[in-house]
Amino acid sequence: SSRGPSQPGIGRSPVRSIAVEAGGEMPKFYCEYCDLFLTHSGLSGRRQHLTGRRHINNKIEYYQMLIREKGLTPPIYPPPPGMVLPMPKLPTPTTTAPTLPGARPPMPTG
Repeated sequence: SSRGPSQPGIGRSPVRSIAVEAGGEMPKFYCEYCDLFLTHSGLSGRRQHLTGRRHINNKIEYYQMLIREKGLTPPIYPPPPGMVLPMPKLPTPTTTAPTLPGARPPMPTG
């Protein structure tokens, strides 16, 4: 596989179980974004790691690198049902040309 430990696959869990060959021990978990084994690999330890500042920053940095190097764009999801998105404000056409501050207004014709 060409994927290294610091390049998690898209759509895969960033934390994966590593089988321990010693009998009966709890498997350790490895975070591919942070390139480390979790010391506390229980559910609460994983949850604490996944919500930590360093992990979140590493994940953001990884996806920014994907966008820069591979030209990938993040998916744009449709709004949930019932949610109305605000319409962008379009510039209104003006009947007269805009004037610069301190300039004389245009002369009326006719």
